[in-house]
Amino acid sequence: MDVDRLRRLAGVLSESASGSWRLVPIDDLPKATRDDIAIWIHENHPYFADSWDWTEVRDNLFGLTEKPMVWVGKMPVDAIYKTMKRSNSARAVSRYRDMLRSPRFEFDPILVADGRFLDGGHRLEAYKAAGRQYIPVVEVGHIVNAPVELWELWMEGEPDVRFEPGPHP
Repeated sequence: MDVDRLRRLAGVLSESASGSWRLVPIDDLPKATRDDIAIWIHENHPYFADSWDWTEVRDNLFGLTEKPMVWVGKMPVDAIYKTMKRSNSARAVSRYRDMLRSPRFEFDPILVADGRFLDGGHRLEAYKAAGRQYIPVVEVGHIVNAPVELWELWMEGEPDVRFEPGPHP
């Protein structure tokens, strides 16, 4: 990741919770977050069932001339936690919680879709266990919930297809 990209993302995530949302190119996200998005889409979106590898999703979503935009910011931990419908490894959560004892430390953002939990459960539960009020998030609902027809056109290289983010979360 180049230094300018890292600084832009760090600036968003280090601001206070109120008013900290920014629209950023999806390529500015950390590599692990971009991979999380591609893997989630591959495993959960009906268009990709049985016919694509997650790396093909990744290669067709990132590094493009016309980059999809995403909202990046912070959301209240408790609000997102209420929407999480999975259990997490207590050992991993404990290890992550310990890392959060440093007040300046932040994990890569978790994924939310339309303000609801999508991916990053160990991190979310660790933020809750550490008593943190806010967690860095990427709003990807407009991408992961895009209709099959839109994904079909996107993957075929249709130049006019866009994943348009909704209004400020």
